[in-house]
Amino acid sequence: MATLAVLFALPGNPDEVPVGATLLWDFRMLSLASHALLWAVFAAVFGGLGLRAAGRVRSLAPGPVPQTPDGLEAPVR
Repeated sequence: MATLAVLFALPGNPDEVPVGATLLWDFRMLSLASHALLWAVFAAVFGGLGLRAAGRVRSLAPGPVPQTPDGLEAPVR
């Protein structure tokens, strides 16, 4: 409630700058495209790093437990 009161209590923008609608629309579209590109690059880089790290962890995982002929686990040396 207080936020709305402050919002309506503030004066209007005294420095109105007339801009063409096409210029504003072009700016918005280019801004949207740049944000999409930024997040796509972040996703690709961090996704690749995550897959690389997951592969490294998987390769360090212990192999199968050796078995003795009687079916028991062999002692680890």
